[in-house]
Amino acid sequence: MKILSVIQPWAWALVTPGTGKTIEFRTWSTPYRGLLLVHAGKSKSMMDACEGFKSKRDGGLDPKTLAFGAVVGLVDLVNSLDGDWTVVNPTPLPRPIPLKGRLGLWAAEPELIELVAAQIDLANRPKAEALPHTPQARKPVAVSPRTVKPAAPLAPLKPLASPLAVFARRQAVVASHDRPQSPARPRSGG
Repeated sequence: MKILSVIQPWAWALVTPGTGKTIEFRTWSTPYRGLLLVHAGKSKSMMDACEGFKSKRDGGLDPKTLAFGAVVGLVDLVNSLDGDWTVVNPTPLPRPIPLKGRLGLWAAEPELIELVAAQIDLANRPKAEALPHTPQARKPVAVSPRTVKPAAPLAPLKPLASPLAVFARRQAVVASHDRPQSPARPRSGG
């Protein structure tokens, strides 16, 4: 079992059924699939996002009830592709377990797993593969040197003009617009 630190209120949204948050966005992907403990970080920098959450179960989010610096629940990580982590089966812990967070994905200590198991019956949780909306990971495309065509050679680059030549060209264009198009005729003042 692995642990991921997530800033609040996103940690709450991941583990609370009915919030609609099934994807955690990261700048990296992981080959790990399975139970994932969600740790709520200590930062309160995103608390203004609480107003946008509406839970079907409890009608909203009270920021005063959020736990910080603790494991708040678990989810099943079923896919991680291009930094989009798809999670299903959100399960909040009735009593958050205080824990210092870390960066990245790290393994849960056996003592922590026992504390989680004391609150949630891990054996009787629905299995992620039994859920009908579980996305399947994309299969990597095999590329062999025989199937890859060499790229066309690039055209040689034209030398860049000096700033002085660019300035002179612009002055010539401006001067050509200042010239009258036809010979000027005196206008009658009538």
